[in-house]
Amino acid sequence: NLFERVLVEPAKRGAKELFVLSGYASAAMVTKHFEVASKELSMDLSIDLHIGMSGRDGLSRNTLLGLQSIPRQISGRSFNCSLSIKGTSNHSKIYVWCDDNGPKEAFLGSSNYTQLGFGISATASRHKEVCVAVDPIAGFEYILTSSRGGISYKSPDLADYIDLYDEQLNPK
Repeated sequence: NLFERVLVEPAKRGAKELFVLSGYASAAMVTKHFEVASKELSMDLSIDLHIGMSGRDGLSRNTLLGLQSIPRQISGRSFNCSLSIKGTSNHSKIYVWCDDNGPKEAFLGSSNYTQLGFGISATASRHKEVCVAVDPIAGFEYILTSSRGGISYKSPDLADYIDLYDEQLNPK
C-alpha cells in the first residue's frame, strides 16, 4: 500500500511537512491527503508541492482551480504549490518528509502525486507503481534545486509562464 507507506506512516513517526516533486499531481490527491492527515492522524500536515511537467504539458484549468481552492478547504494547515514554467520539465517523483530538525524520510519512485499513482482511485488495481526509500537530505536538496525558477500557482501572471488548457471529455 504505497499511500500508507509513503504518505501516511512517516507522519505517524513524527514528520510534519511533506515536500513533493511530481511530474503530475491532482487537487483531489492533495485534498485526500489533508483529509487523511486531519481525520485519521489528527495532525495539521503541511504540503509543499512542485509540479514538474507543467512547463512541457501545461496544466488544465480545472486542476489549477482545484489547487487554488485548497487553502479555503484546509484552514489551519499549510499548502504551497509551484509549477515548472514553459521550456522546463521534470518527470521525477520524490517525496521528502521533514520534522522540526529537517529532512527525516524520503521516497523516490514512479508514483505521481495523484490518486491513481498511489493506488487509491477506482482504476488503481490495474496500475502498478513503486517507491523506494532514499537519502532524505539528498532528496530534499534535489527538490529545492529542481523547483527553483518555478512559478506560484497563485501568480496573476501564471498564463504567461505555463499553458493552460480546457479538459476535453472523451466520449466512448
